Amino acid sequence: DWVAVAPTPVLAPVVEPTRLVRRNGAKVRPEWVIEGDGRSAYYPNAYPFSVVGRIFVWTDAAAPNWTWWGTASLIGARSILTASHVVPWGSANWKALFVPAFYDGASIHGAWAASWVTGAHGYSSHAQGDDMAVMRLDVALGSSLGWFGFRTYNPGWEDQSVWTLPGYPWDKDGGNRPWLFLNFPIIDDDNDGAGVELEYRADTEGGQSGAPVFGWFGGSPDIVGTHSGGEDNFGEPRQNVAAGGNALTNLLHWARNTWP
Repeated sequence: DWVAVAPTPVLAPVVEPTRLVRRNGAKVRPEWVIEGDGRSAYYPNAYPFSVVGRIFVWTDAAAPNWTWWGTASLIGARSILTASHVVPWGSANWKALFVPAFYDGASIHGAWAASWVTGAHGYSSHAQGDDMAVMRLDVALGSSLGWFGFRTYNPGWEDQSVWTLPGYPWDKDGGNRPWLFLNFPIIDDDNDGAGVELEYRADTEGGQSGAPVFGWFGGSPDIVGTHSGGEDNFGEPRQNVAAGGNALTNLLHWARNTWP
């Protein structure tokens, strides 16, 4: 069945998580939420939000439980984009499971919409500007669900409030439902490693590593970066960062051509 296309998804009801507190009772503020929380919960039933998913990673394939999760998105018939640090490069016996449109324990598309990863490629030794990796899926989920476009970020787009960042943060619903930050600007870009750091003050948290930073171009949702983490440099305001630049577009072209 076809799904609708929407620049913004249906917002979902908020389930307030149990708040972490210190021993003295003071609340722990999520580390990369900046000056209040501007994220919204959503229901991933419209494209392209339906091709963003949660990726579960086992550092030991024989272990009964996964080790960590991140966010990933379809960028081809059987290829997904995530952050390099989501991939356990140092393990010789790892596995990962991608579930698009993950919501309350399963994909909204149905039980068929999940795939094990069969390979990974990217910058295993990375800075934040090239904290990017692609993974090959055993099942060509993109043939049924579609995928994102992509393009190289242009510095001329600086300060334009046109970008969206969805994902599965741990501090919201324990990562069981997706949240997003809409219509934010990229405020600066810096060469870093093989890629480019794209800097913004959109709110994020752990679990959103690998999330797509995308905008709309002529009706196409195109990725310009994959979320890496945050920066808290002395003397500078706190901000979050995606990996992008030519390194990203070259990597995504490689994935589509190598894993059709």
